[in-house]
Amino acid sequence: MAITNDPGIYMLRNKLNGATYVGAGKRARARVMSQIRSLMRGDNTNELLQADWSRLGAEAFEVCCVQVLMEELHWLEMVVTRAANALEERGGYNKAMGKVRTVAARLRDTERKLRRSGKFKRFDWVNEYDRISDPLARTFCQQFHRLSEEVALLEEKVTSSTEVIHGIFRDFEVFEAADLVGNKQSLH
Repeated sequence: MAITNDPGIYMLRNKLNGATYVGAGKRARARVMSQIRSLMRGDNTNELLQADWSRLGAEAFEVCCVQVLMEELHWLEMVVTRAANALEERGGYNKAMGKVRTVAARLRDTERKLRRSGKFKRFDWVNEYDRISDPLARTFCQQFHRLSEEVALLEEKVTSSTEVIHGIFRDFEVFEAADLVGNKQSLH
């Protein structure tokens, strides 16, 4: 059993807390290995995923992958993202639903810009890797209510029947992330 270089959807799942990152790649094996290499180097752009990986190690993660048709790749990525509750506000790691950045991701972007400008300083007791929950994201300010509605509308569009979702999840092959890190031959 190996991850192929065909188009595919993959999930990096934290086995300890259930948080999931969903991604897609035209060449699934190359995309998964790129994600794992950036996590191993400590420079993954997803701060929450990187923090958990650095703290817990590869042993705490599993990689699930399924082959899909190229023309269904991005639509199915959104379906799986929604079904797996992979958005940060829902307990996952994803910052976007399709090409629409989530409210939590935009709040983090705004905070980062304000910190760089010197106009904002986080309280010492607040960890930058704390999750931005859905209620917090929805109540932050009026601008983000509109963004929250934009993501919710997109989620409605990708709602699929439970048979489709269960069929997709049933087809995923599961790999231990630590095995992928230690034995790159298993991917070929």
